[in-house]
Amino acid sequence: MADNEYPADEFDRLADARTIRGTHRRKESNLKWWLALVAVVILAPTAGWAISNYIGSSEEEPAPTASAKEAPSGAPSGASPTAGPSGDPSSSGGNKPSESGKPSGNPSTDASATPSGQESSTSADAGTGRPVLVLNGSKKPGLAATGKQKLEKAGYTKVSANNYSGGSPAVSTVFYAKASDAQAAKQVAAALGIRPGNVVLAPKATGGDQIVVVLRADAR
Repeated sequence: MADNEYPADEFDRLADARTIRGTHRRKESNLKWWLALVAVVILAPTAGWAISNYIGSSEEEPAPTASAKEAPSGAPSGASPTAGPSGDPSSSGGNKPSESGKPSGNPSTDASATPSGQESSTSADAGTGRPVLVLNGSKKPGLAATGKQKLEKAGYTKVSANNYSGGSPAVSTVFYAKASDAQAAKQVAAALGIRPGNVVLAPKATGGDQIVVVLRADAR
């Protein structure tokens, strides 16, 4: 490389006077890092041990317990019975006689005391309120009207009459729609002189919630 063609100036003289050339940074010491590590290693276990001892000592302190003299003032559930007037603990109720010695009525006797005639009259009254349709299935004119009058005299309040042209039944018959009307249907048959054997449970034959009577030539 050729010599510098420029003459030396004051900057060149200053550069020649320096002993360190280029950028230089002093190497930092690792001492402070070692000190921090030693502090962590030593102080952390010590602090943990101190904290654990403090917590353990606080948990081991016994809680105050009430003595036998400081028991609750309320009587326990298993307290002995209070003595009665006679001083006997078992006689807390006094000398009151037991109610078991009091004579009691016989339930079966009381139930049977109701007159059977009253029950039958009650059921009869309930039957007279049922709707009854009387049909004339014979060639006798006015037969259904006559049957209607008989039932009304017997106390039935919902009776109607009409004609019937069907081929069955062959004899006078009483039809009822539900089992609860069986007794009422038998009473209707008795009022019209129809045999009990001709009282039939037939919901379809009644056409509804009613008792239907078909009168034939055998009707009285």
